[in-house]
Amino acid sequence: MSLVFGLALRSLLAHRVKSTLVGTIMVGGAFLVVVALALLDGVESAMERSITGSVAGDLQLYDARASDPLVLLGSTFISVPDVGRIDRYEAVEEALASVPEVQAVVPMGFDIGSMATPGQLDRALSDLRALVRSEAPEAEITRSAAVVRELVEELAAEVGTRRVIASDDVELQAQEAQLQEFTQASFWESFRRDPLAGLERLDVEVAPLGESGGQVLFRYLGTDLERFREQFSGFKLVKGTFVPPGERGFLFSDRLFEQRVKHRIARGLDFILERLEDGETIAEDPGQQARVRRLARQWRRVTRELDSEESEKVKVVLQEHLGMTEELPQLLEAFLTVDDQNLRVRRDLFYAQIAPFIELYALRPGDTVTLRSFTRRGFLRSVNVKLYGTYAFRGLESSDLAGVYNLTDLVTFRYLYGVMGATEQAELDALRAEAGLEDLGADEVEEALFGEGAGEVVETFEADTLAAIEAETFAGAEDRGLGFRIPQGELQRGMVLDVAVLLASGVERSTGRKAVARALEAAGLELNITDWQAAAGLIGQFIVVIRVVLYVAITIIFLVALVIINNALVTATMERTTEIGTLRAIGAQRGQILLMFFIETLLLGLAAAALGAAAGGALVLWWGSAGLPAPNRALQFVFGGPELFPALSLRHILTAGGAILVIGLLSTAYPAWLGARVPPVEAMRAEE
Repeated sequence: MSLVFGLALRSLLAHRVKSTLVGTIMVGGAFLVVVALALLDGVESAMERSITGSVAGDLQLYDARASDPLVLLGSTFISVPDVGRIDRYEAVEEALASVPEVQAVVPMGFDIGSMATPGQLDRALSDLRALVRSEAPEAEITRSAAVVRELVEELAAEVGTRRVIASDDVELQAQEAQLQEFTQASFWESFRRDPLAGLERLDVEVAPLGESGGQVLFRYLGTDLERFREQFSGFKLVKGTFVPPGERGFLFSDRLFEQRVKHRIARGLDFILERLEDGETIAEDPGQQARVRRLARQWRRVTRELDSEESEKVKVVLQEHLGMTEELPQLLEAFLTVDDQNLRVRRDLFYAQIAPFIELYALRPGDTVTLRSFTRRGFLRSVNVKLYGTYAFRGLESSDLAGVYNLTDLVTFRYLYGVMGATEQAELDALRAEAGLEDLGADEVEEALFGEGAGEVVETFEADTLAAIEAETFAGAEDRGLGFRIPQGELQRGMVLDVAVLLASGVERSTGRKAVARALEAAGLELNITDWQAAAGLIGQFIVVIRVVLYVAITIIFLVALVIINNALVTATMERTTEIGTLRAIGAQRGQILLMFFIETLLLGLAAAALGAAAGGALVLWWGSAGLPAPNRALQFVFGGPELFPALSLRHILTAGGAILVIGLLSTAYPAWLGARVPPVEAMRAEE
């Protein structure tokens, strides 16, 4: 063995070209495996943190009779999976309260809803109304009235355009004639004399014809908001205040709030900049060029909100920045015609010098918003709640996936879902008892309707009695409404769609899942249990796809490397026939020749694997401290934030070393077999 080992080492040094070629391939393979595995594990870990830390928890529970699997993130926007319902959440909480592997449970329900943001005419009328009622100076009222008049004139022109191209213009013709009256100087002269009467006419006759503002469609999640904030540690409040404990309220996803509620020019600048940062330049991308053209045409959205003093200030700022002397409309249009070089500067200038004078958001924390959603029976329900603020998850502020859900309390969710809460049910039961109503079975209906005494009036209500019932019906309605506390215990009991389970620190997910399953079975609760990856749908399966693609790519690369190494070794073996023949002539057996070849590959593979793993490990460690930036915003959710911080483990190094040695030994098998078959006579032929 000592002799064979020495010969193998001598052969490696003697055939430097072959050794360098094969060793380089092995170094590259080890480097690739270490880096790829570290990145893959880093992405999987980051995705797990993103999903479990934002909405899913470690496990999700839902009705065992559900028609569809629970999917929180991967379904299409216009569909909601039918996951059944858990009618008694309190039973689930009680069953898991004594399970040591469970840290907390969070009740949830999700759906799709909508809300309307006020249009420009609505906002302008609201501002004018506030000025009139507060008896503001006449100059302020006049300026606000001029804005309303301009909007009415534009609305009249728009209706006229629609009338020209419409096939049936009778209704549009009537609307145009109605609006024309409000564009005349005579109406605004009468408005100056009697503003309240003019406002009433504008509200009744003009406002319904204007744009209704933006219709914001969104996903919302009903939950115990206080528990949600406590258990999902990445949660952070961005704007406004948190919903006070025990009160009803709504929290916008800050990402959606910025995209759908912000002033159109501001969000246009933001969006163009985001696309630029993702590599879509204005100079080369037609989509970006179209966005810039649309943006420049919206300058009126600024001028309408400025008074004369504010207009002059903005005009001076733009003249200095642009080096132009034109009037404000031309200055704004030129300012909003951005390019790749000036976009960021002009966006910052807009926020610093123009945004303070305009209404930057159509909704503000503290406003009342009307949430609308269809119940499971297809009825549209609406409820007014207070918008307290916006939220995001730390590190995922720019991720659309992390901001997919807006948050509301469970009582509001149940109402929109179509389920009465305990308070509403108690009131209904009280009314039924007061009216003497009772439930009848199918076999009792006919007797009640047509049997003996069916035509008799059992009880009549006098006017004062009806008034008393009405007062009782609506008593406490305010307590269930906007800004009032939720009845004690309402969050801890009643219907939910799913329950997020967060496991205690250090508990393996498989262990926790088994413990939860045992507790549910003992309590007689038939619920499905799914993990974060399944609950994330296609998003969660993304890591599986990446892993498969990566393994296939590495396999192909290694097969190519195997062929290259094999050919190199075969060529080197043919060049060593004299050397091998001499060894055979002096007594070396075929087994020793085979062993010599394998030891050569083993020594070369160990050295190459160590070098490649060291280089790959160094790169991974550097990324682990400095961070690997996400190429675009879509990957921020996958990276768990703007940067990925992969970690190096011993498994990565051992896997790389093992893979290189296996490929090397497989590549050596055929050349070694050829070398072992070289006869001793080859040495004498070389001498001749």
